[in-house]
Amino acid sequence: MFRLLSMVLGGCSMIVGSCVAVADGSDHWAFQPVRRPAIPGNDAALTPIDAFVRSRLATEHLAPSPPAPPLTLLRRLHLDLTGLLPDWAECEAFAADWQRDPEATYAAKVRQLLDSPHFGERWARHWLDMARYADSDGYLGDDLRPWAYVYRDWVVEAINHDLPFDQFSIEQLAGDLLPKATQSQKIATGFHRNCLRNTEAGADRELDRTKQVVDRVATTGAIWLGLTLGCAECHDHKHDPIAQREFYRLYAFFNNTEDAEVPVRFEPEWNAWEAKHRSWETQLLDLERALAEHPPQHQPPPEPVGEWTFLKPDTATAAGLELAVADDATINVSGKNPPTITYLLEKQLTAPLVATAFRLEALGTFGTGRELGTPCGRGEDGAFALSWILAEVEAPGAKPRRLVFHHAVADQHDGQALEKVLDPGTSEGWQVTRRTRQPHAAIFTLAEPESIPAGSRIKFSLAQKLGTGQTLGRFRLSFTGASGSLNPGVPRIDPEWADRRLALERHLALTPPKPATKAQTLTERTSDLRPTHLHIRGDYARTGEAVTPGTPAVLHPFPTSEQPNRLSLARWLFDAANPLTARVAVNRIWQHLFGEGLVTSTDDFGTHGAPPSHPELLDWLASEYRRLGWSRKELIHTIVMSQTYRQSSDNHRPNLSNQLLWRQNSFRCSAETVRDLHLGASGLLSAKLGGPAVFPPLPEFVTEVGRSVKWPESQGADRYRRGLYIFLKRTVLYPMLTTFDAPDTSSACTRRDRTNTPMQALTLLNDPVFFECSETLGRKVSTRHADDLSGALHELVHHCLNREATPAEMDTLTAAHRDFLAASSDATLAMTATARIVLNLDEFITRD
Repeated sequence: MFRLLSMVLGGCSMIVGSCVAVADGSDHWAFQPVRRPAIPGNDAALTPIDAFVRSRLATEHLAPSPPAPPLTLLRRLHLDLTGLLPDWAECEAFAADWQRDPEATYAAKVRQLLDSPHFGERWARHWLDMARYADSDGYLGDDLRPWAYVYRDWVVEAINHDLPFDQFSIEQLAGDLLPKATQSQKIATGFHRNCLRNTEAGADRELDRTKQVVDRVATTGAIWLGLTLGCAECHDHKHDPIAQREFYRLYAFFNNTEDAEVPVRFEPEWNAWEAKHRSWETQLLDLERALAEHPPQHQPPPEPVGEWTFLKPDTATAAGLELAVADDATINVSGKNPPTITYLLEKQLTAPLVATAFRLEALGTFGTGRELGTPCGRGEDGAFALSWILAEVEAPGAKPRRLVFHHAVADQHDGQALEKVLDPGTSEGWQVTRRTRQPHAAIFTLAEPESIPAGSRIKFSLAQKLGTGQTLGRFRLSFTGASGSLNPGVPRIDPEWADRRLALERHLALTPPKPATKAQTLTERTSDLRPTHLHIRGDYARTGEAVTPGTPAVLHPFPTSEQPNRLSLARWLFDAANPLTARVAVNRIWQHLFGEGLVTSTDDFGTHGAPPSHPELLDWLASEYRRLGWSRKELIHTIVMSQTYRQSSDNHRPNLSNQLLWRQNSFRCSAETVRDLHLGASGLLSAKLGGPAVFPPLPEFVTEVGRSVKWPESQGADRYRRGLYIFLKRTVLYPMLTTFDAPDTSSACTRRDRTNTPMQALTLLNDPVFFECSETLGRKVSTRHADDLSGALHELVHHCLNREATPAEMDTLTAAHRDFLAASSDATLAMTATARIVLNLDEFITRD
C-alpha cells in the first residue's frame, strides 16, 4: 500500500510538471572521484590486473584457472581483436614459436592483431551499436541514407589509427566547433545524424526535431556517463539525482544545431569512376574519328519550298506543362513529361490571312563538337509523335468552324500511315524516332484555300496520344498561300553522317557522372538562436521555465570560463574531475574482452545499477586509460597481456559464478561475426575495407514487409563482405542479424542480448548463405584431398575449429561421410554435408 501511494504521489508531481525532489546521491560510488589505488601484493611477475584479481580471489579462498592452451588463446585473440579466425598455417606457426618462447610469441601476436586493419572493423561494430548507426531514417517512410557509410568508415579508420578516445569522442560530439575544423572532424559529427528522422508527409517537423535532440541527450548520457538520462525527460529521475530541469539544461547544448552536408572524396569510388571515364573517353575518341572521316554533305531542300510566314500564337498552354513562346514564334516546352498531352495554341489575327497550307516544324539541332544537340521531342532519344492536328477559326460575328485538311507530307516519318495525322480519333499520326537532333517538318494542305478576315481567332490543337511520352519539345507553326504541291523545306543531310553524329551524341549523353558523395554532419546556428524551455511531461508543445546550458549538479561543475556549447560539454566529459567517463569506457572494453563488465549493468552506473565486482581494479583501469593518453589499443594490450585474460574458460566449478574472474568466460559470437566466420572458413569472405553498404541475397518476400524495399542484390565479391557492411534498413533489418541478437538501431545499444535459440540453429542449417559456405568449403576440401578422406576431415576441423580432431570426432565424421556418400553417390555433396556438421557445431561460433 505504501509503495502504491508513493507511485500515485509521484504521478501527481508529473501532472503539475514540477520538479520533485531527488535524492542527493552524492555518496554513490560512481559519483566519487577516480583515484588510482595502490596495487596489492608485491609479486613483480603479476600485472596490476592480475594482482587485483588474485587478491580478491584470495579473500574468497579461490585459485585462478590455468592458462588456456596456445591455440585456444590464438583463436580467442583473433575473435576478440578482429572478429575473424586464424588459418591453419598461422596456427601451426604460432604453436611452433610457442615452443621456443611462449611470452614473446603471444606478445608479438597481440601487437600484430592490434595493427590489423580488421581490428578497426571489429571494434567499430561495438561503437556503432552505441551510435545507433543505420542506413535509413526509420519510421514508416524509412527513407534511405545513401552516404551514411561515410561516418561508419570514419569510425573504422579512427579506431585503426588509435585516435585517442577523448579526441575520438570530442570530434563526434562537436568536431564542427573545433578551431579550423577539418573535413574529417566535420564528418565525425555524423554521430548525431544517426538518430531516427521522420520524413513522412504531414509529419510535425518541430516534434521530429525535438525528438532528435532528446535522443542526442539520452545517447550522450548512455555512452559517456553510463546514466539513463532519458528517464528525466518527462519528470525528475526516479532513482538517480538527475532533475528534469537538468535534463533540459543538457538539452540546451544541442538545441541550436542544424543538419548539414560535407562533400567527400571517397578514393575507391573515385578510382572506379576514373577507370570508367578512361574507357568512356577512349570510345568517344573513336566515335569522333569516325565522324571526322565522313564530312556532312548538306544539300538544299527539294523544290518547291514556297514562302512561309511564322504564326506566333498569343497563348500556348498544356495541362501541367509550361509552353514559352519566343519572338521567333518558336515554342519551348518544359515541365515533367506526361505520357500523353494536347497543346492548345491560339492567335487573334490583326490582319487578314490567306492560307493554302500550314507547316509544323520540330526544331532539333545538331551539337557542335562535344556539345549535345537539342532533340525535337521529349521521348526516348528525343523521339516525338503528333497523333493529330486540328485547326478551328472563329471569325467576328460568325460561329466557329473547323478547317479541313486533305493531305499531309513530312520530310521523315517513322510510323505507318502519315495521313492518320489528319484524323482526330487516331493515336499514331506523324512519328520521328531517328535523327531527332536535326530539324524536321510536316505540311498539312487545306482542302480549299482559306481567306480569314482580320479580328478572327484561330485555334490549333496538337495531340500526342500514343502514351509513350513522345511529346514535342521545341516547335513552330507557319502558313503559306502558295498553290501546288509543297515540300516541307528541310535541308537534306547525309544519312550516314547523321547516324554517326547521333551515335556520338548518344555516347556523350552517357558521360559517367562524377561521384557526389556527401557526409551527413551537424553544424551550429549562428543567428536566430532557439531558447530552451523545460517541456512539461516531455511535451514540446507545453513549455515551462526557460533554462540555460548546464550539467547535473551531482557531477563536477561545468567551467564558468567556457562558452556553453557542445565543444565545452565534450571537454567537460573528459575533465580529470569527471568520475564517470573513464570508468564507463574501460568497463565496456572489459565487457568486450570478458563477455561481462566489472559493472554488469553496463548501461547504468546510477544508484540502481550493479556495483563493481572489483572497485579498485575498475579505478586502476580508469586512471590507466588516462595515463595511456586514452589509447584504446594500449588499454586493450594491457588487458589481454594479463594472466586473467589468458585463463582457461573451462568451468570446473559449475555451481560457482565467475564474478570474481577465477576463469575466462565462454560466449557465443555476435551476429555479424557468426556470418563472417562462415564466409571466412569457406574462403568466400571479401577482405575489402570501407565503402557503400552491400546487399547480400535476401528473399523477396522479406523486402515486401511493410513498405516495399528496393534490395539491389550485390554481385561478385560484394555479396561476401563482412557483416559490418550489410545495409541496415531500420524497418527491414537483415533477418539473419536479427535472429542472432543484432540491435534494432533505434536507440543506443550499450550491450547486446546474447541468446541461444532454435531459430538460430535453423538459420545456420537453412539460410542459403550458410549452405553456400558449406558447399564451397566441401568442394575445396574434396578437391585437395580427392583420395584422402582422413586428410579432408582433419582439414575441416583445422580450418573451422583451429585444433586437432579427437579420435572420437574422426570416427563420427568418417561414419557420417560414409552415410552421406551412400545416399548421394556424389563425393562433393557428401563432403558438403560433412562440412555442414562441423560448421554447425556450437564450438565453431563460440568464443572460448
